[in-house]
Amino acid sequence: MAGLGCLRALSGTAHVNATLFESTRVLGGRVRSMRRLGALSWDHGASHFSRPRDAGSPFYEVLRAAEKSGVVELWHRRDKNAAKRAGIGTAEVYLDCQSGRWVIDHDSFQTDVGGNSEDAASEHFVGVPDMAAVPSFIAREIVCAVQPEASWVGDNPEPGVPEYLTSCYVDRIRVLIGEETWVHAQSRRRWGMMLRIREGGDMWYKPFESDVVLLATNAPTAAAMLEAITVGECREGISAEKNRSASATQMTCDIGSANEARNEEEKKVNQAEVGIRARVSELAVAARSVSGDTCWALTVAFDRPLGLRYDAISLITNRHGRVRAGKANKSAEKSCPITFFANNSSKPGRPSGGQGAAVAGWGYRWAEVGRAPEVGVGECWVVRASPEWSNKRAGLTNDDAAVELCAEFLSLIGYKESARSTCSGREGNLDEVNVARVCYRKAFKWNHHLPLTRTGNFGGPTYRFHPEFGLGACGDWISGVGADVAYDGGVALGEAVLAHLAKRGDFRQGAEGKGGSGEAIHGAEWSDM
Repeated sequence: MAGLGCLRALSGTAHVNATLFESTRVLGGRVRSMRRLGALSWDHGASHFSRPRDAGSPFYEVLRAAEKSGVVELWHRRDKNAAKRAGIGTAEVYLDCQSGRWVIDHDSFQTDVGGNSEDAASEHFVGVPDMAAVPSFIAREIVCAVQPEASWVGDNPEPGVPEYLTSCYVDRIRVLIGEETWVHAQSRRRWGMMLRIREGGDMWYKPFESDVVLLATNAPTAAAMLEAITVGECREGISAEKNRSASATQMTCDIGSANEARNEEEKKVNQAEVGIRARVSELAVAARSVSGDTCWALTVAFDRPLGLRYDAISLITNRHGRVRAGKANKSAEKSCPITFFANNSSKPGRPSGGQGAAVAGWGYRWAEVGRAPEVGVGECWVVRASPEWSNKRAGLTNDDAAVELCAEFLSLIGYKESARSTCSGREGNLDEVNVARVCYRKAFKWNHHLPLTRTGNFGGPTYRFHPEFGLGACGDWISGVGADVAYDGGVALGEAVLAHLAKRGDFRQGAEGKGGSGEAIHGAEWSDM
């Protein structure tokens, strides 16, 4: 989302060609969705958006435009019957030592929506048909970016039109100093890199140059990329050119004067290299110092509705009354293994109420259920594990983590897993209301879910930018967590780049169209998980 914010700020400006490189197959970072065989859908990243309190927030405009276009809707609208359902909220959870189970304290539940609350932060917006629709809407409708073929990246069909690529990786990246060039002698870009792009079944390798590089990613990825930056050190072609120039100079000038001028130039270049290396190293150390937790997310589908009173609930471990009716088990987790779960089928635009199997056809029934057409009328749930639970099991395979986390979820809600269908009357006992059959489950690991620390100051800039050599960075490790915060931080960084270019005289800020003269400024942005 931070990369899309940068792209938004840099779009529509004459002589600025911005390109967004995304390492994954889709845009949006943690705003991610997954579908299986048509009937199964989960938002296993961000579960919803909240409307920013500041009406001047760039993300506020995104939500308003997306809502107008039908790309986002409220998860639950306020109405006179809102108080009759629990809906979305927060509750405490405690450990019952008699049963050894974690138990939700339903009396502590506090709803986030409904009633007469007019707090904008309590509104939960979701993408339609899934959360992944919002990043695509931003790229195509708000930014008006295009996705070129891998072989054409950087060759904008129209000056000032942003581009984006997915499944794109950077193998080499270098800051060019003085007269160094990356691709050809006529170019004078500041940055040079080699891209590796997966497109279909092919892998493309292409050199790319830009004047500015912005890293819109998490702290570990930013640190790795910053540490991989080479400053200068590519002087073969330049040295040959300088030697030829020096030979010509010696025919008309004193040899000592030519050598002195050349040495003075090399001294300035070396000083520039030292300064850039120091700034890059400083930013890399700052990114590397940010620690974060692992988060396992479970996507699970059942063959029947679970009948839970909550559509989404955040769980807080009761630290004072954590142990009830007995002494604590020393081997037990210090906090509840689960911090959040949501009924994804309760969101607007998702298959629900028996429509899942009907719209998916035979493929869903054969591959996921394999029984009768009426099977598959259940719900899709997303479950997030606690940092303590996830960090201890960071080395598990996806399948093993899915089995363990699903067992924890069923235990928490008082269910048992059945190997038989409980939806069809042909098998199973419908009186066993606390038994459900798992139709599908898969775990997804977020390696850097939330930063435990951040390098930015609260109330200060939400980005880092070094205009002297065109390097910037943004992301949750600087600005703070949240899709809206990430997007706004990216917009702020993009605007800072535009202000710098305008001050430098490369173009007139706010200019429209393709008018004017001069060469376009190229910017490259990286977005990663």
